[in-house]
Amino acid sequence: MAVISRGLYLSVTSGALAATASVFGKLAMSPSICCHLFNAWYQLIGVLNDGNNWCHSSHTSLMLRSFQAVMFVAMIITNLLMWIQFTKALKEYTNSLHVIVVNTSTNFFLTVNDF
Repeated sequence: MAVISRGLYLSVTSGALAATASVFGKLAMSPSICCHLFNAWYQLIGVLNDGNNWCHSSHTSLMLRSFQAVMFVAMIITNLLMWIQFTKALKEYTNSLHVIVVNTSTNFFLTVNDF
């Protein structure tokens, strides 16, 4: 069984965190994605009928903006964690190209099926 080096682990982790920050950023900046998400969730739990739309209700604006604010903060925190992991990975390796390639490819492969 192969042992993964600490630098490789940190590179992959930083790429995964970058992909996660991308998802949080899309949720924070796109009200339409949030509306579709909330509509699907409320239909799943049975709160909305097929003809109703959550985005057109009266209490939507505050909830939507609050959700987007939380997603924006989550994006910032995730990006900070990604940079911490990335710089630790750079310290582990003598060749920074290896870290950059692993980070970028992990980010790419995890965001291929993003929204």
